Amino acid sequence: MKIGKPADIVNRILEVAGYTGRRDAKTAAATMLGVSPQTLRNWETGRAQIDYARIAAKIKGVSLDYLVYGEQKKASEDLQRQCDKQQAVINELKDIIIKQSTLPEKHNSTKTKHNPVGKRGQQRGVG
Repeated sequence: MKIGKPADIVNRILEVAGYTGRRDAKTAAATMLGVSPQTLRNWETGRAQIDYARIAAKIKGVSLDYLVYGEQKKASEDLQRQCDKQQAVINELKDIIIKQSTLPEKHNSTKTKHNPVGKRGQQRGVG
């Protein structure tokens, strides 16, 4: 895999941070990351090394593979397939639970009668 150009990496940072399309995107992203806009420009031009640890700490759930290589699609598709399979299992379990809850209850034909007589043949509550 080939590492992306610094400008592409900064654009992906803006994308995953949700700042794409904003006029102040780079300034807002720099503020969110806790760096100056100049630092972000230096990352973009390759004059400074991108602080991936800072990015990972500030943008939860970011894929560093996506930022660096621009190849999240395959991992994302695999994750979506896993989620779909898990959802199918959940739906099957829900169906089973619903079917079981709608079955008529089996009643025991030999009901236990209450015995008012105690251990030694004495009636309870009497003397």
